[in-house]
Order: sequence, then structure tokens, then C-alpha cells
Amino acid sequence: MFLTKEAVRLAIDGVATGVACEGCPPLPDLLQRFADAGGRYYMCPICLDAKKLDKGDLLANAELSRFSDSRAG
Repeated sequence: MFLTKEAVRLAIDGVATGVACEGCPPLPDLLQRFADAGGRYYMCPICLDAKKLDKGDLLANAELSRFSDSRAG
């Protein structure tokens, strides 16, 4: 999943908490399901820098990537 703008925060450890809606699973559970299924987060490095976020805080299944890189292969 390619993340840009505010969405880059979703792949920072400890940010996605709470429940999105009544009856929905907690966000940490959804992120774990995504990871367990082999899901990867590809984050816009410009967006990460613009938000002054630390790449050392990325989830284990997240990495910085340009959009053109994520479409290759």
C-alpha cells in the first residue's frame, strides 16, 4: 500500500490506535492482519520528511519508496 500526505502516519509505530467506527475491529488489529497477510507499506519519503517523522519509527513492514519504485516489478 503506497502512503502519502497524512496517511504516512499510519505506518509509524503506535500511531494507529482506537477504533475507526462502531462495530469495526480496533486499528491495531487491522494493521496486524495486514502484516500477517504479507502486506507492505510504501511511504512517500517527501511526505515523511514534510511531517518531520522519524523513519526509525516505521513499522517492520514499512519502507520509504517513490511511487515509481512501487510500480516496478
